[in-house]
Amino acid sequence: NLVSPIQVAYDVLNYKVVYTTTDAFGQPDTASGLLSIPDNNDFIFPLAVYNHGTVGERNAVPSMPGVNERFLPQGLAASGFITLSPDYLGLGESDGIHPYVHAATEASAGRDMLLAVRTWLEEQEIPQNGQLFLTGYSQGGHAVQALHRDLELNPREDELTVTAATHLSGPYSISEIMLSTLFAEGQAT
Repeated sequence: NLVSPIQVAYDVLNYKVVYTTTDAFGQPDTASGLLSIPDNNDFIFPLAVYNHGTVGERNAVPSMPGVNERFLPQGLAASGFITLSPDYLGLGESDGIHPYVHAATEASAGRDMLLAVRTWLEEQEIPQNGQLFLTGYSQGGHAVQALHRDLELNPREDELTVTAATHLSGPYSISEIMLSTLFAEGQAT
């Protein structure tokens, strides 16, 4: 008998979240992300934030169907986490240029998505257990550090307390990646 290496405990419901955050100039901006929820009403699940890696196109982000970046947040949800994954500013539904590895906007996109999702979960009467986990890889490694730092250094009435975080590998070859991305033909900026 073949055994699948991936164990899926729950079916997953996916939602595209559009919310307001602050851009690099302190102005309001529209942002988007993916919310993946375990389809099970028998348990109360924790929240998790998955910060995606570097992408070369505006629409190669978790909130877009058919994109590989959706697999990790969906996998976390299938394992029992209410998972949100911000697209970052300048990507997905956000206007303008993506401020690559800009800690302040990575943090604001994550915090504001957490607040928007938490409000929506309350309205939908979907409980969460009060735990908050953060993770990310590549640009997401940088983004999760920025979000974690912001939540720790700037506690507010929103009561977002981190239970645990995994700051995985940061981006490599930044100048090479940015050079090829900026001057690639047909790339959306």
